[in-house]
Amino acid sequence: MKKVMLIIAMLAIASQGKAQVSSDSLKTEKNIIKTDIAGLLLSTNYHLNASWEHLLSKKASIETGFYFYKPDDVINFRDFELGAEMMYRKYFNRNNSQMKGFYLAPYTQFRWKYRNYDGYYYHLYNYDNIYIDAGLQTGYQWVIKKKWTIDFYLKAGINLFNNKPVYTNNYYYHSNPVDIIWGGGLKIGYKF
Repeated sequence: MKKVMLIIAMLAIASQGKAQVSSDSLKTEKNIIKTDIAGLLLSTNYHLNASWEHLLSKKASIETGFYFYKPDDVINFRDFELGAEMMYRKYFNRNNSQMKGFYLAPYTQFRWKYRNYDGYYYHLYNYDNIYIDAGLQTGYQWVIKKKWTIDFYLKAGINLFNNKPVYTNNYYYHSNPVDIIWGGGLKIGYKF
């Protein structure tokens, strides 16, 4: 009888060990850091960007990103743009907790653009612009070898606010026209 009890106890301990190993193997990476390689590779300008996506629930995540954009200096222009973006992503896939597949993402973006001209008539070209945009992004994110991601996306939105200067009758004034914004890109990421 002692041998039977010993065998049952060993089997119980072994089954608990297996359960622990299997629960560890199901651990989900909840973060992705990314960069938009389309902006880096296809542009002759300086375009630095980074974003971070965090899993909130089985099929939803939040992503935030920052970028710095500086066009080539043409005729002594000093020109750059800084921006920050926040979005909520909803995935429509069969695989839960993977941050992959087709998604829709409402987003909001804050941009600051600075332009300065070194030369004659400098007052015509110096300005600071502030933009606040909102829209919808859609795309598809692939996960490769459980660690790397490729995110292809398209987005469209409207400008909710800007203090864009308009030049009329030899002076600038600020207006707030509604602009339509659209674009796309390709992000490479690392999942952890």
